[in-house]
Amino acid sequence: MFGVILSSNFHPLKCLIISFLCIECTYSLLWDGPAATSNGQFKALEWTPKPTELPSLELIKRKDDPATSVCGYINAISSAPLACPSASACAFNTAASAVGCCASSTVQSGVVSYAGCNFFTACYDYGMMGSCDAACQKNSMIRKCTADNPSCYKWDFKDVGHRYYGCTTSGFTSSVNLHPTSSQDPQFASGTAFIGASMVDPLLYATIAQNSGPLPLETGVVGSGGVCTFFAGSFSGSTIYGLEFDNTTSSLTLVKNITINTTSGSKWIHMDSRKKNLYVATAGSFQSYAITPDLNLTYQSNVSTSVGCNNANFITSSTMGPYEVFGTSYNVSCATQVLSVDEGGKLVSEVANVTYDSSAGVHGSDLSPDNQFFYSADDSGNGVWSHSYDPATGNVTELQHLKAANGSDPRHLTVHPNGNWVYVVYEASSEVAVYARNTSTGLLTFTNETYSLLPAGYTNATLSYWADEVRISSPPINSTSPKYLLASTRSRTVGIPGYVSAFSLDAITGGITEQLFLTPTTDSGGFANAVEPAAFSEQFFAITDSGSNFVEVWEIDEGENGTSASAVAHLGLGSGPANVKWY
Repeated sequence: MFGVILSSNFHPLKCLIISFLCIECTYSLLWDGPAATSNGQFKALEWTPKPTELPSLELIKRKDDPATSVCGYINAISSAPLACPSASACAFNTAASAVGCCASSTVQSGVVSYAGCNFFTACYDYGMMGSCDAACQKNSMIRKCTADNPSCYKWDFKDVGHRYYGCTTSGFTSSVNLHPTSSQDPQFASGTAFIGASMVDPLLYATIAQNSGPLPLETGVVGSGGVCTFFAGSFSGSTIYGLEFDNTTSSLTLVKNITINTTSGSKWIHMDSRKKNLYVATAGSFQSYAITPDLNLTYQSNVSTSVGCNNANFITSSTMGPYEVFGTSYNVSCATQVLSVDEGGKLVSEVANVTYDSSAGVHGSDLSPDNQFFYSADDSGNGVWSHSYDPATGNVTELQHLKAANGSDPRHLTVHPNGNWVYVVYEASSEVAVYARNTSTGLLTFTNETYSLLPAGYTNATLSYWADEVRISSPPINSTSPKYLLASTRSRTVGIPGYVSAFSLDAITGGITEQLFLTPTTDSGGFANAVEPAAFSEQFFAITDSGSNFVEVWEIDEGENGTSASAVAHLGLGSGPANVKWY
C-alpha cells in the first residue's frame, strides 16, 4: 500500500484544508475520475492494469537522487523532498500520468525494469464507494478508500501533469515539483516526507519537534496554469452551475447543469472546509449535497427553517470537528440555526440557536478562526452581533450588540484569519467598516474607520446603489496573511455599473493599509455582484451578475502604475447567478 511516512523528526499535527471550487488550479480536473481509468482505455494502450506486470509501459525513474529515490519537492522547496523509501524506486507511469513506488528495479543493458509498482489514476472516498461499479471494482488503478482511512488525498506533480492518490482520515491536495526552485522559509525547519509501503495518516502539513512553526505543503501559488472548477448558485429554479476556468487561456466554460432538489433557487451556497459537501439555502430549508469524484452533486438531506423564518439566506460552517453548519434566514427576529452533521458532513438536525432581538434581520455571518465566536451582520436592525459558541455543549451566549451609524445597514462580514479584525460591508451607505477584535474575549470595537465603495462626489447614493459583499483573498495554506480585502456594491439599475474594490492588508497586523482600486463592474450586478476570491491564486476572483445573467472571473494586476483589476473571462447563464464557491 502506498502512503506517506514522515521521518523520525516529524510528529503529526492534525489539520483541515481551508479553502467553493478550487483549493488550487490543477490539471487533474481534466482527467480525474473513474471514466478516465476504465479497463477499456488500458486495453487500447495494450497494457492490462496489473501493477506488477508492466511489459509495454514506459516508466521513468528519477535520476536526480537515486540513493533516496526522490520523486520531487513539496512546493519546489529544496529542503522538503518527497521520496520513496530507500529500498524502493520512484517511477513515473507516462501512459497513465501517475507516480508510484516500485518494490524493486534492475538495470540490464542500460534498460531499467521495475516490479511491485503501485500506480493510481483516480480515487473514491469511502462514502462514495456505492458509485464504484463492477468495472471500477476490478480496476486496480483506482484507489478505493476504506472506513479506517475514508478520504482521498493527492500528491499533484503539476509541472509534468502526473499525480498520486492515497487514502487518509482527512483528504488534501498538495503540490510537488520535480526540481526545487526555492529555499525553505527560515522560520521552518527541514525534513523529508517519505512515500512508503505502510499507510499512516498523511498530513496536510507537519511540524518538526521543538520547531517554531509548520512546514507548509501547499502554497496555493499557480505554477504553469491549469483548470479550476467552481459552482454557481441561482436565485431561482432548480439548477446549480458547474463551471471551469482555465487561467492559461482565460476561458470560462459551463460544464454541468446540476439539477437540485428544489424549484425555489439556491440563493446562497457554501462549501465545507473538507470540500466534501455543498450546502444550499433555499425557500424553507437548508440542504446538503455530497460532492462526487466527478464534481457532481448528490442530494443528501435537508433541515427545515424555523416557523415563520422561511427565507433561508446565508450559510457558513465550522472548519473543525464536529463541523456544525450555521444557517441564517433573512426574516425579522429569526435566529440563526446551528445544524449538526454526520461524519460525512450530511445535515442532521438543529442543535442550537443564535438569538437576536425582535428588530433584528441578520443577512450574513462568520466564525472566528478558532470557531469559538460567531459574528452576525444585522441588516434590518442596523448593527453587528457577537456570540460565543461552545461546540462541546452547544451553548450559545450573547456577548454584545454594536449599533452602526444611522443609514449603514450591515449586510455581510468577514473575520481576518489572524482573528484581529472583522470587516463589515454596510449595504445602505456602500462602505466597508473596520472593527477591531479581542482574540481572547471575542469582543469587537468599532474603529470609526470606513471606506467608500463609490467614487467621491456621489450624492443620494442609497437611491442608486447598495453594497453587497466583503471577502478576504485566499492566502496560502497555513498562512494567516492574505494580501487583499475585496468588496463590491450593486447598482439598482441594469445597464448602470456597480463597483468592485480591493484593499491591501498588512502582512503582520492584517489591517487595511490602502484602498488599491475602485473599478466599475461590467453591469449593475442585479441582486448579486457577489465577489468570491479564487482559492488557487490571490490575483483572481469571480463575480456574479443576476441582473444580466452572467458570471465573470477578474484578475488583479499589480502594475508599475498601481494596482488595477479587470474581467478576463465572461460567461452568460440561463438564470440569475447568486454566489459562487471555488473547489
